[in-house]
Amino acid sequence: MTTHPTALTPPNNGNDSSSNGGSSTPNANTKTGVFTDGKIAGVNYKTTSGLSGTTNNNGEFFFNEGDSVTFSIANVQIGESTKAKAHVTPLDLSQDQTVRNNLIVFLQSLDANANHDDGIQISAATTSLIQASNLKLNFSKSAADFAADADFKNLVSQSGGNMVGLTQALSNFQTTFYEDIQGAWLFKNADS
Repeated sequence: MTTHPTALTPPNNGNDSSSNGGSSTPNANTKTGVFTDGKIAGVNYKTTSGLSGTTNNNGEFFFNEGDSVTFSIANVQIGESTKAKAHVTPLDLSQDQTVRNNLIVFLQSLDANANHDDGIQISAATTSLIQASNLKLNFSKSAADFAADADFKNLVSQSGGNMVGLTQALSNFQTTFYEDIQGAWLFKNADS
């Protein structure tokens, strides 16, 4: 999805893309991507060209051609850096299926309203909790060990989130993944 920056309102949902000191001033060559398991809002991003900010309510972030992008919530990096593109999912953030699964559980469990049907919103309060706790998570643990991690369980409880089990998280992800594919196909055909 390439969008001319003047036609796009910069990511802002109370989480302005440029509010954290990053250089997120789009130019004519800037592209817009979406971080998606549904739309994932409230997550920090940083690209190799220096664009940075916070994903907006539509999960959007800015990047330049050839960039890699890294996502994080406070000091917790979400997977690995990956090639920036129109749609980035948690599957793009690791080659390891266990890590991918735990990333999906992590994000869905921290959703502010615990309703995956409307995407994932990471609240500023959750980001502050993570920052204050200096949370360290091992996403390569088994799914059972990750879900039982005391620090993770405490974070979910304090943030008002809802611990989402692996089976439900993968079902939620699969549903939105297919909706995204269908939407992209319909969008492309509408241009024909």
